[in-house]
Amino acid sequence: METAWLDAIARWREKKATDERNLAALRLYAEMGRLGDAADELPPPLREPSALVNATLFQFEVPPDMEAETVLLELVQELDVERDDLSEEAAAALNWGVALHVAHRQAERAAQLHEALHDLVRRDHG
Repeated sequence: METAWLDAIARWREKKATDERNLAALRLYAEMGRLGDAADELPPPLREPSALVNATLFQFEVPPDMEAETVLLELVQELDVERDDLSEEAAAALNWGVALHVAHRQAERAAQLHEALHDLVRRDHG
């Protein structure tokens, strides 16, 4: 039992460290318009800014029906940067990453609803 507890704590700490690393890298990108040395700490897929945005947003509870503009405003607030201070490149990457994330959440929700409906129909006719 203690081993399982310690393993769970280790996984939580690892996830927390990964989330903090991603958020710090995204904050740097938002402030500077480039990842700089932070890119060295990221896995290759996350070195692309919109993918980093998408991955970073997974640490937050983003409702599937939340508008992309609201998600963007919340993200900018979480990054503790002013939206007007974003470079054109950073603003575009944040917009694209948020759009990808919102689309993913909506598709995930649609799949869950479809599966639930399928289960209900099967139960009623099975």
